[in-house]
Amino acid sequence: MKKYPQLIDPVEGRIYMNNNSSAYRCTRRIDSETAVMVRETDGWTLIAHRVRRLENGSIEWDCSTGGHWPGGIPRTGHDPVFIRKEDKHGD
Repeated sequence: MKKYPQLIDPVEGRIYMNNNSSAYRCTRRIDSETAVMVRETDGWTLIAHRVRRLENGSIEWDCSTGGHWPGGIPRTGHDPVFIRKEDKHGD
């Protein structure tokens, strides 16, 4: 019988290696099984639900919601991108 991966309590600021070989930083813990995760390579941000640790030490989640690039664009390179939101009225 295959062992089901153990649920973990994500830690803000910690970088986790996803089972898909991408590194994700936990930027906000929502509750003991849910967190905002940001992919280190391009800033793709999502809410990971029921985060689990696999036997090989990597993580995965049961599902994700709200996937997006902040500001609507992917980040390139390793430097953070800061996007200034313009006022709706142009002032």
